[in-house]
Amino acid sequence: MIDARRAWFGANSFFAWALPQDDQITLINILHEKSVRVIRIFLATIDDGQAGSRAIAAKTVTSLHDRYSLGCYAYKADSYVSKYGIPTVSGCSPPNDASKFYSNEQAKTDFTNRLRYLLDHVNPHFGQRWGSLSRVIFSFQIENESQGHMSTFNVRWMCDINIRIRSLVNNGVLLSTSGDVDYGLSLRLENFQCSAIDLISLHDYTMDGDYSRRKFQEAIRLAQQYAKRVYVEEFGGRGDTQMAQALNIIRATAHQQGLPWLVWQIVSNARSEDYEFFTNDRTAWTAFEHQAYWAQMSPSSFQWSEIWN
Repeated sequence: MIDARRAWFGANSFFAWALPQDDQITLINILHEKSVRVIRIFLATIDDGQAGSRAIAAKTVTSLHDRYSLGCYAYKADSYVSKYGIPTVSGCSPPNDASKFYSNEQAKTDFTNRLRYLLDHVNPHFGQRWGSLSRVIFSFQIENESQGHMSTFNVRWMCDINIRIRSLVNNGVLLSTSGDVDYGLSLRLENFQCSAIDLISLHDYTMDGDYSRRKFQEAIRLAQQYAKRVYVEEFGGRGDTQMAQALNIIRATAHQQGLPWLVWQIVSNARSEDYEFFTNDRTAWTAFEHQAYWAQMSPSSFQWSEIWN
């Protein structure tokens, strides 16, 4: 019997859907060779990504929306920006104020209806609705880094939306938070207290192992108190050397605490200045291979039957 009480590892590869087909195949084969268990993607990658993930015995974490499409990058602003008069900025510097989206009841209704439509959509490859497609989906996230980089915060928004869609996500598919801009904000108490949320995702790009250890221990205590599970969902560094440092420092710390992790990000046309890497980034790739091996050897504080069974 496989021990489900052990950690696992994976990779963010949000933009794999935009690669040429040959590059997609190369990426999938490489991830398969390294026994990647989870791939985190955006909605735009669902159709191809999930068929591919089934082929390599991996599952996806699928974010259904991105906070940064709410005007933080003007060139990719979505329809909510114009409908609710959300201010936009160029290049998310400084980040914009998207509070109109999170404080408006009609916006919440519109967003929930969008999520319902997506979760009820029948995948043509598997003939099953997205919300119950546990063969290839590990978890859904209503939004990447919800309300990230904002001075005002609606503490009820995340839980309210997850409660509204909870009945549509079933058959072993989980709901996860999709983190925040750092560990502290990823550990908002209201998310641990929300009955509709299963998994707490941790994001941070720190290189401080001691700080990370304290936050990981805090996360585990809260998860055990509120019957949740925790994993590290985003971390990394810019360039080959910094990415290797992040893998060797932060992931080693995660292993010590028995926490699974997903690195940001693996993509075959990687641009190192954007926290991306691939096999040609030799220092980072060697660190990834080393830490990936030890991840699966690490006992976890939580059961991960969705991954190991």
